Amino acid sequence: MRSLFLVGMSFLAVGCGDIIDPTLEAASIEVDGTVVQSIDITLSGNNVFSEPVDPDAVIILGYNEPIDNGTAQDHIYIENTAGEAIDATVALQLTNVVITPTASMASENHTIRVESGIDDASGNTTETAVDITFFVSAD
Repeated sequence: MRSLFLVGMSFLAVGCGDIIDPTLEAASIEVDGTVVQSIDITLSGNNVFSEPVDPDAVIILGYNEPIDNGTAQDHIYIENTAGEAIDATVALQLTNVVITPTASMASENHTIRVESGIDDASGNTTETAVDITFFVSAD
C-alpha cells in the first residue's frame, strides 16, 4: 500500500507543473542569422551591449524555461531615445523570445524593456523588470 501511495504522489507532483519563476538569463544580437554579440543578464546592474548594433538586427532573449507567448508580447518591447516603443514582432522559439523590428532602427540609443508579469507554461510569473541598453549604428 505504501508503494502505491508514493507512486500516486509522484503523479500528483508532476501534474502540478514547476514552481520556479521564469528567469531571463541572456540576450543576443543576431544579424543575418549569425549571433554577433551576447551578454549575460544581471538583475542588479547594467545590461548593456558594448558594441554598436546593426539597424536591421534581431534581438534574442534567452529564458531558463518556455514562457507564455501572450504575456511576452504584452511585456517585452524596444524603446527609442525619446521613450517611444518601436514597431517589432515578439515571437517565441522554445525558451527564446525573438524580437524583430519591422523597420530598420534609427542610429540612436535603444532600450529593450522586459517588464515583470511574464508567465511560464505553469503560470509562474516574473517579478523583476530588466532593461537592456544598446546603441544602433549604420556603420
